[in-house]
Parts: sequence; structure tokens; C-alpha cells
Amino acid sequence: MPSLTRRRFLAASTAAAALPAAPSVAAAPAGAATATRIDCQSHLFVPEQLAVMEKRTADPRVFTRDGTRYIQMGDWLRKVPPLYTDVASKLAVMDAAGIALTALSINDPGPEWFGADGPAMAQLQNDYIAGLSRKHSTRFFGLFVLPTQDIRASLAEMDRCVRQLGMKGWLLYTNLAGEFPDERKFRPLFARAVELDLPVLLHPAKPITTDLVKAYELTSTLGNMFDNTIALTRLIMSGLLDDFPKLKLVCPHLGGSRSPCSSAARRISSASRATTFARSTWTSSHPCPRRCASPSISAVPTSSSSRATTRGCSRRRSSTRCSRSSFPL
Repeated sequence: MPSLTRRRFLAASTAAAALPAAPSVAAAPAGAATATRIDCQSHLFVPEQLAVMEKRTADPRVFTRDGTRYIQMGDWLRKVPPLYTDVASKLAVMDAAGIALTALSINDPGPEWFGADGPAMAQLQNDYIAGLSRKHSTRFFGLFVLPTQDIRASLAEMDRCVRQLGMKGWLLYTNLAGEFPDERKFRPLFARAVELDLPVLLHPAKPITTDLVKAYELTSTLGNMFDNTIALTRLIMSGLLDDFPKLKLVCPHLGGSRSPCSSAARRISSASRATTFARSTWTSSHPCPRRCASPSISAVPTSSSSRATTRGCSRRRSSTRCSRSSFPL
């Protein structure tokens, strides 16, 4: 269907009948019968990727200990319970949380961590997400990842994902195997995203601060938020949003700690970049204990169903140019 403006999209989303997914949701289990929420980010591990990683001897790799699978990236170990690859469980969690439609993407690590094998890994990952989105077209729409260590391959993969696989946006990690996305060499990717009218979802992966926050299991609670904050602030300060004023940048987790730090950053930011940030970014938060009704909060609560059934809300940090398009459903 044609791209909706953000204002029209939010207004339409308040009624299930206005969504393309409405007929399927109405026929779904009781928990989903009245679902009108859209989840702006949700993830699954790719089974074929895990199988490849089990054969690797270098990070990132997968190993099994006492019946539990782990992903190892240096000192950072993460469990991979069966739930994180189970599509039926994902749908059940969505139903229980009242989520009608989910922007589905892989669970990291992304292809940027696989060196020369990155382009092949990106194709494997994107094919999997696109396949699930086709099979469950009324519940999922897919976001792709790119092998950013190879710009030419990334541009080709972006074109393939949009024109052949029908994917709806780019999942961009807050650091790309230690490099930040504002670096000049990545500008052609943003230019192509604007050309294709694609939203870019900024999302944390292995934080650059892992060594500082690995104690007390703080990697996800603090490390990811720091990565969000650093990456988003660098994107703003770099002038990227001035160079690409039509870029649609989606910043989950309220941009990390970007909001509390805004006043300090504003003192060292040019007025031009501060204005561009206000009109070009969209931030969201989860979990949220209630369905928000404040005028300053959008009409489409969102939640992450990747780990739990927590509910959340999508918040507009500025009303400037609030008609900017969102995901082109």
C-alpha cells in the first residue's frame, strides 16, 4: 500500500479496521482479537546463522554448555534459549501483549562481524526475515541488515532487500564492529536509504563499553543505553541530518540517555543541527506499565516481544514536522 504520513498512520492505527492486518487479527486467538499495537522492534535468532556460528573457532561463535547454547563475543556471553528462535512463540507473545503487527529483524551479531563472509551472512539473515514476513504477512514486516564492511555489497544488498524481498527498513547498529555509523564512509548507505524512502532503525548491538559494564550483568541495562546515546549524538553532531534532511531515523529506547543529556549537547551543537534533529528523528520507549493517553505520546503504543510480554509506547520528542512518514506498511 502507499506510504502513509506519520499523522495519518497514527490516526488510522487507533482502529484495527484501518490496519492491513485487521482481518487476520480478528480471526486470531482471543488475546489478539482487539490488538491495535504495532511493535517497532522485535527480534529472532536465525537458526541457519547459529548453525554456521557453531562451526566457527573465532568470535562471534556459538557453543553449548550443560545443554544451553551461548553466543560468545569476547567476554560477553549470551544465552540462546529455544524461545528466541521459535516463531510460534513469537506470535503467541504478540497475541498476549495485544500486538497486531511487528517490525521483525534478526538478533545480533550482524553481518559486520563476519569479515569477508559478511555479504553472504547478510543474505542468509535477510532471506530468513523476509521469508517469515511473507509467510506471516499480516503480523510481520521485515527490516534488513547490511555487511557494512563492504559498502558496494551493502548497496547491492539494500537494493535486493527492498526491490526483491519487499523489506521495509534498515536495522542499523549503534556501532558496526567498533565503527560508528556517522563515519564518512557510510554516507552512501544513508543516501541510498533516502533515495528508497526507507526508515532507518538505530539499535544497539555489542556495546563499545562492554569491558566497562560487563560486571553485574550491566551490558544490556547500561551498555546498550550508552551505545544508543553515543551513536545518536554522533549522528546529530556529524551533520548527517543536515546532509540528508529527508532521512527517517527511528531511535528506540528514547535514544538511550540522549534526552537527559540534550541540554548539555545543545550548548555545543549548532542551531541548524538541533533543528534538524527535532524534525528528523522519532524515538520510542518500552516497556511502559500502561497504555499512555497523553497528547505528547503517540496513539500507537509499542512493545518489544523479543524477550517478554511487556508493553510500551512510542513517544514524539518534538511535534516539528510530525507528518513525516513512518514505516511504509
